[in-house]
This record gives sequence, C-alpha cells and structure tokens, in this order.
Amino acid sequence: MDKQLDIMSWPGFLAQRNQIDLQLENLETLRLELDDLDPVFNPFPVALELAVQSIPGCAVLLGADVPQSRLLSFDELITQELQKLWPETPPSRGELVSDALSTVNAGQCCGSEQWCIKDVRAVSWLRAQAGGAEQLHDSIRWNLALACIAYRQYELSAVFSFGGPFEQKFTPGMSFGPNLQGLIRYLACAVRDQAGFTEVEPAFKNFLTFFPVRFHSKHLNWSHLMWIARICFHQLDNEPVTQVAARLYDCVREAL
Repeated sequence: MDKQLDIMSWPGFLAQRNQIDLQLENLETLRLELDDLDPVFNPFPVALELAVQSIPGCAVLLGADVPQSRLLSFDELITQELQKLWPETPPSRGELVSDALSTVNAGQCCGSEQWCIKDVRAVSWLRAQAGGAEQLHDSIRWNLALACIAYRQYELSAVFSFGGPFEQKFTPGMSFGPNLQGLIRYLACAVRDQAGFTEVEPAFKNFLTFFPVRFHSKHLNWSHLMWIARICFHQLDNEPVTQVAARLYDCVREAL
C-alpha cells in the first residue's frame, strides 16, 4: 500500500526506474526509426507516435539535454519531414495531428527551435479536426485544445475541451486540482486577456502536484504537461521556448 501511495507523488514517481528505462528505450527506438525512414514501410508518422511521449517524458525525468542531444543529428531530417506533412489538404485524423503538433512542441521546448510548422498550416490542421472532435479520445482532445491555445485559437480550444464559450473575464489566482478541463479553459482566458504567469501560478503548481496521480490513472500524459508548461512559461512569462523544458525540469524538482 505504501509503495502504491509513493508513486502517486513526485518523489516516488521520479524514483521509478522502469518509467525512466521505458522512456529511454522509446527514445532509442525513435532514433533507429528516424535512421531508417521509408515512405512506404516506415513513414514519418510512425516515428511521431514514439516521439510524442518519449521526448517530453525524457525531458521531465532526465533533463532537456537528453532528448536534445540524442536527436541532434536528426534535426535537419525532422525539419524536412515536418514540412512534407499534409502541405495542401489537412487530414481529418486527430491523432496524427496531435502527434505532429505535440512533437514539434516538445522538440522546441527541449531546444530544437528549427522544428516548426507554420502557424497557418497548424491552424488549418486544428480546424479540420473540430467537426470530428466528439469521436476523438479524451487524451487527444486535450492535446488539440492546448495546441489551440498555443496558436491563439481560443474559441476552437473550447470545441476540444468539452465546453461552451469561455468566461468573459479572466480571474487571477484560481486553481483546479486534477481538473484538466478547468485548467485548459482558464489558460485560454489568461492568454487571451494577456495575463502574466504569476496570475496563473497557483493553478499551475496545483496541477503539477496532481500530475503523478493523473498520469498513473492514464488521464494525463507527458505531452499534456509540456503543452501546459509552454503556455505558462513561454506565452505568459516570456520564457524563450527553447528553455521551457529545462524550466519545467526545475519546477518538478522544486515541487518535491
């Protein structure tokens, strides 16, 4: 029982060697996949399925320099492959779009600023998923809702976060416990109204406290955490996007 309670806190979570080994193994598999890309037998979207969790997972558990250094030699390849993704008609496949945008976010937050998708393309991909939002898994919807905030598509974020119109006015100092829907809508209002990080800091710290519990219950994952960090640190506190993962790593240790 004590062991079960322990892994629901950050000290126990970070001490889980199996979780660290899993993310390192996935990162190594990703490196091998990128080294052997093939349009038919091993296309880039397959690699994205590994990247979307292994990059932010390793960054939080081991530091941003771990994924950044191991994938550094693939920066040019990844940048090229990202530009090839759906250049004209965006797909109506929410999971693929979620994987692509969340991987770009994780890469940039870890220091690979050249991993990018032009805003106009990203927004077109997000809009193409809105009609089928109800059919998407909750985890994907959260990623897309957070991506909408990052790309300043606030009302579109509401479509993916199971809610109606946002509140007319942002209220500083609130917190939402494990309620990710409430936090997403709150962050959307904060960015929309140009609030500062100190005004959402209680909500962020409260969310961080509950993350291990929600992670183990499979309600949250690494990409959700990295999106929220980007919104809080980069958009609301003007932190360079390439420093977001490093700051998140420090915040997690401060929460111990």
